[in-house]
Amino acid sequence: MLERGAYFVRQQAFAIGLLAFAILSSFLLLQLAASSREQISAQQRAAEQLQKSETSLASLIATTEKLLEPELRFTYVLSIGPQSSGHFSVENSGSGMATIKAIRASVDGRDILTDAASLSAVGGRYGLVGHTLKVDETIGPGRAVKLFDIPAKDVPGPLICRDDKDRKKFFERLQLEIAYMSLLGTAKTLKLQYKSPNTFNC
Repeated sequence: MLERGAYFVRQQAFAIGLLAFAILSSFLLLQLAASSREQISAQQRAAEQLQKSETSLASLIATTEKLLEPELRFTYVLSIGPQSSGHFSVENSGSGMATIKAIRASVDGRDILTDAASLSAVGGRYGLVGHTLKVDETIGPGRAVKLFDIPAKDVPGPLICRDDKDRKKFFERLQLEIAYMSLLGTAKTLKLQYKSPNTFNC
């Protein structure tokens, strides 16, 4: 009888031990699950923060590129008079430095150089004085480089219209393409597409 009682006590103790072990195991599993959820949540927050940082960095890079982006354009005054001169220039209207990387120029399909002597030779008969434009030349923001000066000239009345029209016809025949690059390596191209506004006959 005593042995049966002792056996029963041992069984109860074993059952209680198993129950305690199960409870402890469950508690540890819950703790582990909670810790895992916290780690996953922390990783998600870190990933979200990283994504925000990457977005901010991309925005900063885009803003920097815009701040350093050059924009070349042709500017010109082709009509002259006794007291008024003209010019044909390349101007940087952007906010970054432009570096000339390549130049292609031709008149009536024939290639020409863009040094002062060559430009003066092709434009001299139209009253144009050439200036040199060369590869690796830099044009800063708000700055301009002249290709041609057109000095003021006192022309007899009947010849004013003729000379003006001939000069503008020359720029219609002139083909000019300038490849340039920003400080960040962005490549762009400027092409001359001049069309004379003169529609009347002299």
